[in-house]
Amino acid sequence: MAGNSGGSGSAADRPWWILYLSLLVAGLLLIADGFHVAHLHRWTAKLGIALAYSAFVLFVGEGRTLAVVSAGLVCSAVLATFLW
Repeated sequence: MAGNSGGSGSAADRPWWILYLSLLVAGLLLIADGFHVAHLHRWTAKLGIALAYSAFVLFVGEGRTLAVVSAGLVCSAVLATFLW
């Protein structure tokens, strides 16, 4: 295939969609907090979203660095909703 070198650093080894999905989830959490969505005012709902999404990302990403960064991104967005 064109553009696929087949080496250890190929694009297939890096699931970038995990990072994009994490940015989307984190953004939606912050927007929902800004608009005071009633279902997300409970701290258990926020933590549940962060834990479920982190488990999904780490399972799909097979513990790669990109998956850990993506899980950390969503967890930091949840922490930001508690601080501000």
